[in-house]
Amino acid sequence: MMPRDGAGGQVRRLALVMIASVGYVVQIGKVVPVEAQEPAAIRPHPAAPVEAPASAAGQQTAPSVVEHADVSGQEVTRTYLIGPIDLPAHTPHQHHAPFVPNGVSAEAVPWYFHSQVPVVAVPVGEDGWLVEFAARILDEREQELPGTLLCHTALFRFDAQHPASSEVVAGSGGELSSTVLPAGYGVPVFKGQPLQMMSLFRNPLPEDFKSVYLKVAVRFVARAQGHAPLTSVKPVWLSAHQPSQPEDASYLVMPGREVKTSRVTFPFPGMVVYLMGHLHAPYGVRLLLANATTGKTVWNAEARKSPDGRAITLPQWSQRDNFRVAPTESYELSAEYQNTSNQPIDAMGVVGAFVVPDESRDES
Repeated sequence: MMPRDGAGGQVRRLALVMIASVGYVVQIGKVVPVEAQEPAAIRPHPAAPVEAPASAAGQQTAPSVVEHADVSGQEVTRTYLIGPIDLPAHTPHQHHAPFVPNGVSAEAVPWYFHSQVPVVAVPVGEDGWLVEFAARILDEREQELPGTLLCHTALFRFDAQHPASSEVVAGSGGELSSTVLPAGYGVPVFKGQPLQMMSLFRNPLPEDFKSVYLKVAVRFVARAQGHAPLTSVKPVWLSAHQPSQPEDASYLVMPGREVKTSRVTFPFPGMVVYLMGHLHAPYGVRLLLANATTGKTVWNAEARKSPDGRAITLPQWSQRDNFRVAPTESYELSAEYQNTSNQPIDAMGVVGAFVVPDESRDES
């Protein structure tokens, strides 16, 4: 039986397709707007009674999804248990990913939107906001596993007509830096517009892991009369890698130290209220975001290794009325790795910035 406690994470070519509420993606030092679409919403559930599907002795169970919903006032928390999946030693994040959203063929979907476990359709029952998206990696004996086994899980609005324009609104990576927006803020979501959750795994470690489960909790706050609305934010995703292909945000790091830097800008003026980051464990060292115009360091996110050295955690940044952005200012994002192995490793360096646009600071 899987644990009953709550849940707290991209693949080559995903991060630069991570777009936000009105749709922006930063690529090769610039931000490209995409067609606006209606937004979506999420938090770890403290006591979700989710149990793993049973499997016959000696047989590997095909991955499946178990859902639990909890309603408390304006809040709805949906908890998902996804798995099991076996991860042999040195499994790359491009490992076999056969699942795609319902209603489309695998050939029609860019491979960075494929999933190694079933794609989950997360319903949105009321207009409101997504406020938290949290993930944990577990085994079938209710034990925590290294977050390193998760490349990422992402929540997105999938556009079946134009899959490459699908918008990622929240995510969690191997460092389990879940999307946890500050109180009073949220990504807008709309009734009847479900979100899709896809997940990719990796195992850079020298040992096999069998029957791995991903547990994800998504928390929504509904809009309600008599209650103050949340302030809406738009996510903007930044990458330290400047790829030859716009959708390719991962790269290889040779043995030794490497720092990769790209220059990026924000597409609209506003106030950043939350920053989160994504590096690949266990060799990611830090993410550094600096204002290239003023030279001021905005965020120095240093990875902290677990005691056994198999996983990392990244800090998150949350402040109000302190970090203003404008299209006229340039920023530099750097990702540092220290590859102590004797072979190349796959790497990413992504920052998610959640911004209150100036045009909507007085709107709900």
